[in-house]
Order: sequence, then structure tokens, then C-alpha cells
Amino acid sequence: MSEEEKIKKIRDRIIAQAKKKADEIINEAEREAKRIIEEAISEAKHKAEVILRRGVEESQAYKRRKIAEATLKWRIEYIKSREKFIEEVFRKANEELQNLVRTDKYRKVIKNLILDALNVLGSGEYEVIIAGDTAVSIDLNEIARLSKEKLGIDVKLSMASERVRSMGGVIVRTKDLSFVVDNTFEARLKRMYEPLRVQVARMLFK
Repeated sequence: MSEEEKIKKIRDRIIAQAKKKADEIINEAEREAKRIIEEAISEAKHKAEVILRRGVEESQAYKRRKIAEATLKWRIEYIKSREKFIEEVFRKANEELQNLVRTDKYRKVIKNLILDALNVLGSGEYEVIIAGDTAVSIDLNEIARLSKEKLGIDVKLSMASERVRSMGGVIVRTKDLSFVVDNTFEARLKRMYEPLRVQVARMLFK
């Protein structure tokens, strides 16, 4: 083999080795580029999912907050409206009671209020106070008789000389004031306020 052929052979081998090395570098670069691209895509996808999930969570939280705010506002308005209606009902009830004392029915109402008080007190001797400024004629002997017939209670009743400022109604008490049943309109409304309030609320808002 001539020197020229030897040189050519060495040159070809060097070129081949260089080409192989270059191919390896290129392949490695391509693999690394692919890996970087895949990681970048994966990271971008993960970030996008995080952003999307965060956006969904924030939108849901905003929705829940707005619903809660609207619900609270509705409850406040509902309560205000309910209380307004209930107060109006009781205002009218007060007006009706004030008008009642000027009617013929008032005498019967007083009689029933006294019997109601006696049913609580039981047998004994009691004073009766007619509340308010309206004069009403009451037969206490008749009420004592009704108490015996209807309630089985023996009582002795007398009319107290004092008066009580009130829309109307009665107070029945022992002479020593140890037992008192306040059946004035105001006292009865006060005792009945919460039960009546619940009942009225159910009627108005059922």
C-alpha cells in the first residue's frame, strides 16, 4: 500500500469517527431537547391544571359567598317583614281590646276573666278589681254561683275600692295580697305574646 493510500485510509477513518461522534452528539442533543420539551410541556400542563383548579375553586368559593350573602340578606328581610306583620297584628289586637270595653260584650268578658282567675286560685275569699276607666256592673254573687256550678270552687267575692290604670280586664287577689291573678288585658297579652307570636308567624308565613 502506497503512502498516499495509507494517508487516505487514515483520513477516511478519522472522518468516519468524527461523523460517528457528531451523530452521537446530535442524537444526544435531540434526546435532551426532546426531554426538555416534554418536561416543559408537562410542567406547563401541571401549571395550567393548577391555575384551572385554582380558578374553579375560587369561582366556587365566590359563588358560595354570594349565595351566603344573598341568603343572609333574604333572612334579614324575611325577619323584618315577619316582625312588621306580627307587630301590626298585635297593634290591631290592642285596638280591638280598647274598642271592646265600650261594647255590651265587655261585661261577659269581665265575668269570664274573673272565673279564669278563680280557676287558678281555687276556693277562698277574694277581692276583685275592675281595671281601666270603663264602668261595668258585675254581679259577684252570680259569679260565685257560676264558680261553684262550673268549677266546683267555693268562693266569697268582694269588689275592691281601688282602680288600676289599664285598657281593661280584672285583677283577683286575696285580701292580704299573698295571691294575685292579673287578668288585665296588658298582662294577658304579655303572657300570651310569645305563643301568639309563634301562632301568628305560622299563620302568616306557612
